[in-house]
Amino acid sequence: MDEPRSVRRLLLATLELYRRYPRLFFVLATGVIFPYELIVLMATGTGPFSRGNAAPGVSFLLTLVDLSLIGPLISALHVHAVAEVRRGQEPRIGAVAVRGFRVLPVVAAAAVISWLGIVVGFAALIVPGVILTLRWIVVAQAAAIEHEGWLPALRRSGELSDERYGHIFSFLACVTAITVVPGILGAAAFANIL
Repeated sequence: MDEPRSVRRLLLATLELYRRYPRLFFVLATGVIFPYELIVLMATGTGPFSRGNAAPGVSFLLTLVDLSLIGPLISALHVHAVAEVRRGQEPRIGAVAVRGFRVLPVVAAAAVISWLGIVVGFAALIVPGVILTLRWIVVAQAAAIEHEGWLPALRRSGELSDERYGHIFSFLACVTAITVVPGILGAAAFANIL
């Protein structure tokens, strides 16, 4: 088993990828998010910061779409871009997009099954949910790269995370602090302006 990179090294490597290929990762994410949010806005009249105003059934449906399609597709696109960089190739948006869409059914299935397992784990006693979250943290990426099905993706994610739970938890805490906290503060500030 390879020694995991430190959280600091992982974050720096990620930032370096974004610095080297800012257009690539921006286009891959916004190419999925922007059309989706536009469709949601046209269909429901609610934007990403006003989902709480949507009817409960609509809100639930949007959450399912986010978990089963949008998140898995972005994960598949990004992991294929990173895989090309790792192989020493220059990632091309079109080629990465084709690979990402090709593996979407497997990635979506793996993401949905892992999500259901995690929800059941949290309902059981919370601790199993935390363990399953840490164990299946890279299930979408494993499904996208190995493309063997959702069950092998769950196994592979478990193998990759085995005995690294503290490391994964630290990384998630840092990523949450970097991404979620500013997003919440920005949404709160935006809501106060309106």
